[in-house]
Amino acid sequence: MRSYEEKHAPNAVRVIIATFKGKQYADADKFLQIARSNKEDAGYIKAAESAVALSRRQFKQADELAKQALQIDPQNSRFLAQMAQVKANLDDDQAAVSYFVKVPMAAKPNPDAYMIACAGLDSMDELEKAYVVAKKLVEISPESYQGYCRAARFARGLAKFSEAEKYARKGVELGPLYKDAHFVLADSLFGSKKWKECLAACDKLLALPTAKGTREGILVLPMKARCYEGLGDYQAAVKAWTIALGQLPDPRKCLAARAQCYKKLGNLAAESKDLAELKRLDAAY
Repeated sequence: MRSYEEKHAPNAVRVIIATFKGKQYADADKFLQIARSNKEDAGYIKAAESAVALSRRQFKQADELAKQALQIDPQNSRFLAQMAQVKANLDDDQAAVSYFVKVPMAAKPNPDAYMIACAGLDSMDELEKAYVVAKKLVEISPESYQGYCRAARFARGLAKFSEAEKYARKGVELGPLYKDAHFVLADSLFGSKKWKECLAACDKLLALPTAKGTREGILVLPMKARCYEGLGDYQAAVKAWTIALGQLPDPRKCLAARAQCYKKLGNLAAESKDLAELKRLDAAY
């Protein structure tokens, strides 16, 4: 499908991608005009016009244009994803979900459309449906680490830990330098209570040059501490909680957890100090 788009709708697709999630695109009108002048696929032009209208918060117009795109080609997964996004912006969640779930059933699959459907269903807390789409995504795009990461994350959210680990490991294999791939593997292993393997995955993430100070790089710090607790190594857990304490914006959970570790170690003075600080912060918040 991408080869068709590159040949018959390159400028229209450029506009659709550039306006994803309602982003403003200064050159939208210019490339739409080029698409029209070059007589690109009419359905893609309508979908692009819908995307531009959506970015300009012209919701009724976006809805009508998305309908026209689907009338031209009802089996185009990109058009279905566009309509779903319009319905979501119109606060018609039921219709949005119905269009998102149609994306992987369309005769003309597109990885971009599947990614949009995954994100949309996830935002609506439709994890089961999002997981179905993600599994279809890895089928049509088996070399994309992102598809496996999404499948793993949704499986993890559904407490399907073995499936999550399987997809996550494939995501790391395909994207060894991407922190999100390592994070979803660590999180999947954490869910399975595979403490030692989770610690190894956390350390691999933290070793990446792109991890420092990022969301993933920060969230694995308390994960490491919990792993040490799971192993009964409370001394190491105290050290891990101390590192996390300096990185997380709200230190209260770290203080409470570290206090419990101090208690396990019999260090009642340190426990008391952490609990006093926790009490002070609770009053401040």
